[in-house]
Amino acid sequence: MHPESRFRKRVLTFLRVEVGGWWTKVHGGAFQTTGLPDLIGAGLGICPHCGKVIPGHFTGLELKLGDREVTPRQLLVIRAIRVASGTAKVVRDEVGFRRLKDYYKALKG
Repeated sequence: MHPESRFRKRVLTFLRVEVGGWWTKVHGGAFQTTGLPDLIGAGLGICPHCGKVIPGHFTGLELKLGDREVTPRQLLVIRAIRVASGTAKVVRDEVGFRRLKDYYKALKG
């Protein structure tokens, strides 16, 4: 299995098992909107209006390993998700994965 596939599988398993909610891998293709995050879902999140932790919050996660950079189109989609009151993050290798785990651990209290 390719390193990126293994990483994506670990992150997705964490989200489904530890965070809960609904999570899926976005499979790109010719008829797919470009720039969508690798993983999207609805789980715990912080309401941008009241600051409370809420279930069912839309989240998009762009996964990057090594020196791969976020494309301008991906940045545009990340900004659009945030403007729409969702959460969008770029998770870079193991350090980013640890930060993601810490983020959800803090949300769960």
